[in-house]
Amino acid sequence: MSDERMHDDEQEMYTGSREFEETESATPSVNPLNNQPPNVGRERDDSQLLRTIADALQRVAGTVPVTTSVSTVRRAPIKELRNYGATEFLGLKGIDPSAAEDWMQLTKRVLQQLDSTPRESLICAVSLLQGEAYLWWESVVRHLPEDRVTWDLFQKEFQKKYIGEMYIEEKKQEFLVLKQGNMTVLDYEREFSRLSRYASEYVPTEADCCK
Repeated sequence: MSDERMHDDEQEMYTGSREFEETESATPSVNPLNNQPPNVGRERDDSQLLRTIADALQRVAGTVPVTTSVSTVRRAPIKELRNYGATEFLGLKGIDPSAAEDWMQLTKRVLQQLDSTPRESLICAVSLLQGEAYLWWESVVRHLPEDRVTWDLFQKEFQKKYIGEMYIEEKKQEFLVLKQGNMTVLDYEREFSRLSRYASEYVPTEADCCK
């Protein structure tokens, strides 16, 4: 091969190499993730997902009412009865109706001080019955449905058994013939108040006085 031919080949190889280098340097490199680090796209997706979940939970929390109060059933204040002066009732045969009435009035006053409900009043009053009195109450309610065993029933049956209609009628007559006489004003007012509960139909109420 002549020197001139070899020189031409070398020149051609040099020219081709220069063209390849220029073409490669002119072509921009392509990053499949738009020049971002590999984990940036995933982090954005996770962040968006967390925000979506948080928004959904917040909407649910705003529509569901939150109940903070807990309803409790108060127990009848049986232990406090005696601290307030309540006493037991034995219901002995031949008991004076006035003694039975005094017991009932005292018991009602104590229950009022304890702010007892009708149901609690019934439970407390029955807890004070002893001996014959408790046996009597058991006989009253033995065949009654539970919804009929009430505080009002207890008071009516107690009055019928231990106080009696005759006693109430006697007290009503005492009220109708009551006069001050030799009593002081204070004694007269006290006696008037004591007897007036037997003759409520004869005692004007505050509403009647305002008419």
